[in-house]
Amino acid sequence: RAEETTEADTESVTEDPDAKTYEPVVFMYHLILEEPYSPYTSLYVSPADFSDHMDALNEMGYRYIFADEYAKHTYRTAVLTFDDGYVDNYTEMFPILKEKGGRATIFLIADLIGTDGYLNEEQIQEMAQSGLVSFQSHTCSHPRLPELSAEAVRDEFQNSIQKIEGLTGRPVRAIAYPYGKTSDTVRQLAGEYFTFAYTTQSPAVSASDDSLMLPRYGI
Repeated sequence: RAEETTEADTESVTEDPDAKTYEPVVFMYHLILEEPYSPYTSLYVSPADFSDHMDALNEMGYRYIFADEYAKHTYRTAVLTFDDGYVDNYTEMFPILKEKGGRATIFLIADLIGTDGYLNEEQIQEMAQSGLVSFQSHTCSHPRLPELSAEAVRDEFQNSIQKIEGLTGRPVRAIAYPYGKTSDTVRQLAGEYFTFAYTTQSPAVSASDDSLMLPRYGI
């Protein structure tokens, strides 16, 4: 089982600048539930399977970092990301995360906070204060960003940042593009608000040398 690391622990590790470095391995989850409640069954992972995934990562010695900490290291790192902000991320995922000694990033749809089936403010604050969960942006309304005007894209970015930072007291520096949809204009605008942006493309087919086009393995 991998030792849980905090930001201070990670920063205290002295890395040999000449040693081999590894790109973080990024995983994309949505819901952690025993039984799907919608026809989009590919978005569901059972609690038992998620627990097994974490066991495998721990056994291989991976350390967990947040989505806004993406960087190469001389040790292997994993980024666990959860899109949308479903309530099961609190009721099902969070207890497993604590048990296994992991860290995760939840990309929130800001306008859905507190609505049926989604995380509420109290749950978000509890998870953020634990130090095990980082909350980043999945925009306000989850639109197809390339179809919006530049002004509307800016509103989606800026308003989501303000709402999430207001809840957690922590900076929002990363976004997951809704539906994985982006464009040259959207990427340019994203760069004005975020340091990192994530797609739905698999690392098996998409390079990760652009911090605003980071791929993820869909689970």
